[in-house]
Amino acid sequence: MNTKFIIAIALGSLLSCATAQEKKKNYAEIGYGWAAYEEAGWRLVPRVLKFSVGQKISENIAVEGMGAFGIASSSIGGVTLQVNNAFGAYIKPFIDISDSAEIYGRLGYVRVSGTASGAGGSLYGYDSGVSYGGGGAFKIGQDNAVFLDYMVYYNQNGVYVYGATSGVRFGF
Repeated sequence: MNTKFIIAIALGSLLSCATAQEKKKNYAEIGYGWAAYEEAGWRLVPRVLKFSVGQKISENIAVEGMGAFGIASSSIGGVTLQVNNAFGAYIKPFIDISDSAEIYGRLGYVRVSGTASGAGGSLYGYDSGVSYGGGGAFKIGQDNAVFLDYMVYYNQNGVYVYGATSGVRFGF
């Protein structure tokens, strides 16, 4: 099993086991989005379901474990792309811009895998690298929120994977 995958799962497990204090420090997010894949003039945009588990480690910093899974493929010119999965670990600085809104950034490491298929067969591939992005959230009560984010998941060797997700966050 891939060491980076094990580290990401362990981080997510540790974060979910911490106890909550006054304002809940732990949270989980679930969101729906897209993850565009661009290479050599091709652009495919499959859909994903993304999960995150995080813990606030200070007033304005959290750490997160993330998992995403493909739920709809994208096709162009006889080629179909399906996101198999993505797993990552992030540090997430955030700041409240009002009583009901926050903005945040993310910096971390991610592993992305997918399958491309066409008339000649199919090809499974994966890679990993630095991932970054940011977003905003509108709070619903003290510990819950709706969010929208934009992330760059991979940008190396002429391959660019990026996307946006909207969803809900629950404090626990």
